Amino acid sequence: MGVLDMLRGRGVPNGDEGPLRSVMGAWQREISSGTPGIGRLLLRTMQGSRISMIISLGYQIFLLSNIAFSGSLENAKTPFRLFSGAYSTQAAQFIFFLHRHHAEEALRITRCVAEDLEKTADEETKVRLRRAARLIRIIKIFFLIHMLNATFSVCMTPLSMGFDSWLIAAKVVFMCIGMVVCCWAYYTLLPLMLCVHLACCALYREVGQRLQAHIGLAEVSRCARLHSSLKEAERHMDSLVGMYFPHYLLVAILLPLLSIAEVLTSDVQADMYALSTVPIVFIIIVPQCLVGQYLEDCSGAVPQSCYFGPWLEEDRESRRGRLLVMKLGARPDFVRVQGMGRLNRAACASILRSWCGYLQVVVRFSNNSQ
Repeated sequence: MGVLDMLRGRGVPNGDEGPLRSVMGAWQREISSGTPGIGRLLLRTMQGSRISMIISLGYQIFLLSNIAFSGSLENAKTPFRLFSGAYSTQAAQFIFFLHRHHAEEALRITRCVAEDLEKTADEETKVRLRRAARLIRIIKIFFLIHMLNATFSVCMTPLSMGFDSWLIAAKVVFMCIGMVVCCWAYYTLLPLMLCVHLACCALYREVGQRLQAHIGLAEVSRCARLHSSLKEAERHMDSLVGMYFPHYLLVAILLPLLSIAEVLTSDVQADMYALSTVPIVFIIIVPQCLVGQYLEDCSGAVPQSCYFGPWLEEDRESRRGRLLVMKLGARPDFVRVQGMGRLNRAACASILRSWCGYLQVVVRFSNNSQ
């Protein structure tokens, strides 16, 4: 029901909560391990559990055996591309299995901050928060559709083998189950990260807007508390992915390169899986870079809002509260990949330049070979 809540844009049945709190509450119910229901239990099992990790690991071993006994490079291309995708989805399952509590805590914090701000928001603030909630719902719907499309295109590869014997049929069924589990884990984590970061960006902006006005000691203290909570939510998001993040992003870098080479250099028509994985660098890497840059801008703007606030009109305690917010926000939040750096506008430009350079090399090689 969490997905249906997101599609309908509502949180709880009474409908009294604000739009951003509602949409984050729907995410919280979908991810939380304590939410009852057989359907939610099945979804959490596919996201990351001992069962899903065993299925995914068995699927990878099966693909490695296919690569080892393929006999030729041509026959090994498809199993290798499938293995690269399964490897990254295994990282997503490890993230959910080991660090789900970080996601739950980040969602709880952002929901509480959104509730606090929406209670006393003016009409302009409500419009901005409503737009942020709408964007989060659109991202959720987009990646749900993309996940279904990716699952279908991936499953078409083993289904094309046919069912000539019961052994082949069992092999195809196992491969399809492994692919469904892998795709669900990967494309649940990706929109989750994007949506939490976007919610924090919207809330950072509102906290900064309030700190620019003469609001008094009580409101400055409240804004400082909300700002600290958002910082904590981003720390939980960084701890959520941790050292698994580079492995999670591997498929978005490696798979398009392999698929481009397959599409441009193959003598026969490329399969649906190769065609569908060519643009995933624009679906996985680019959105995270843009959201990472937006997060840096919004979190870094809060100390500036404090600096340009009405210092002369406020008392000493209010000025001290503003100074504490400036010190806490001196280092803006960012999306970090351990061992690789930040995901921001500069990283996006560098990745796209490298990607386009590789594309030019493959095109020239294809033309020369012809």
